[in-house]
Amino acid sequence: MATLVSDKLISTDYQAVFDRQRRHAPIMARTTTSERIARLKRLQTWIADHDALIKQALYDDFRKPASEAVLTELYGLNGELNFAIRYLNQWMKPWRVPTPVSLTGMRSYVRYEPKGNVLVIAPWNYPFLLCIKPMLSAIAAGNVVIAKPSEMTPHTTRVIQQLVADVFPPEEVAVFAGDASVSTALLALPFDHIFFTGSPAVGKLVMAAAAKHLTSVTLELGGKSPCIIDETADVEQAAGQIAWGKGVNSGQTCIAPDYVLIHESVKPQFVRAFGEALQRMYNADGRGVRASDSYCRLVNRRHFDRVRGLMEEAVEQGATVSVGGQMAETENFIEPTLIEGVTDGMRIMQDEIFGPVLPLQTYTDKEDVIRRI
Repeated sequence: MATLVSDKLISTDYQAVFDRQRRHAPIMARTTTSERIARLKRLQTWIADHDALIKQALYDDFRKPASEAVLTELYGLNGELNFAIRYLNQWMKPWRVPTPVSLTGMRSYVRYEPKGNVLVIAPWNYPFLLCIKPMLSAIAAGNVVIAKPSEMTPHTTRVIQQLVADVFPPEEVAVFAGDASVSTALLALPFDHIFFTGSPAVGKLVMAAAAKHLTSVTLELGGKSPCIIDETADVEQAAGQIAWGKGVNSGQTCIAPDYVLIHESVKPQFVRAFGEALQRMYNADGRGVRASDSYCRLVNRRHFDRVRGLMEEAVEQGATVSVGGQMAETENFIEPTLIEGVTDGMRIMQDEIFGPVLPLQTYTDKEDVIRRI
């Protein structure tokens, strides 16, 4: 992302939409519970009516299977909408709290107020869910919203643009599509709150830009997510669950298992069980993972090259592939892969993998595990 300081980066269109929403924000803030719920229900109805369109967009962006789209994008989003619709009236009511002695004779209440202008910068890995979810929360709270979906999932971005155009007037919700320069321009505007999901490196830039306007932020950032398996674990169950967590969305999930630390006495059992679990999930018919209609692809060639580079570099430095390892760059395909013999100094153990490659390390002393993570 570019530097976030130049006023010249603010497009007239961005500024015009922001200003229009700024003028409308007090009106949105005064909306009643029933008016906000009506907006959420319109959103929910649109999503239900365009279910096939959303699934097709996700498939077109990275061959996400329809069943996985339901599980990882639509089911949770519908639950979030139902939750907000059910409890919004309760959330909007002020409630009594004790009054301090210095204010004797008065009554004290806590009441939630809308922030005002909200910016949502969404990621590409769950492009529909992670754009609409913060958007609906902001709308439920009585805010106006500008959303910036990821340029890496253009088909889903077009669906989001259509959704917003059909459901909301632009003074309430607007969408700007484009690359990082669009985010840069939007971050120069004085929003009242920013939702950002992405890498820690970009999160720091977002927070720095927000600080110029004393804007509050909600940051969901990535990192390493280790799994620890000791000698008392149900290894078969653990292997199946980890294989599922690493395979879903082709490992492109911020809370996917990033690497495994396993007691050396149960490592052989885990390697076998992990491979068998993948066979059941993606190769039950014997045609191979690549032919499975239950396994999605990496989002683009750049991301494919990055994940492949992490794995190949580790192998060059002495690691070995125990399970999987097949790739097809024409499809951005990497099958779920278990890699052993990795060391802490390898880049694959330093960077968030964000893909279907799972490093495996052994231990004998639990205290050593605690120190390492």
